[in-house]
Amino acid sequence: DYTLNVSDDVIIFDVSVNALVSLPDPTSLVGKAFSIINKYTSTADLTFSEDINGSSTFTLTPAQNLTILTDGTEYLIYE
Repeated sequence: DYTLNVSDDVIIFDVSVNALVSLPDPTSLVGKAFSIINKYTSTADLTFSEDINGSSTFTLTPAQNLTILTDGTEYLIYE
């Protein structure tokens, strides 16, 4: 499990993982982005403490990344 801190920008998972990722309160972080990268050779199943685009679970394939940002109200996927 991992708790994102305000000072985090990029989080790299380099081991096989099924993790809960705790997100900071989005209301104090307008425009803050986090990139989560799966550097391992198998999938990473991640559950977030808050919904992102209506879902709290994401599976990242090897070398896949997910960038999220907050608009000050919620977290959104940035593509």
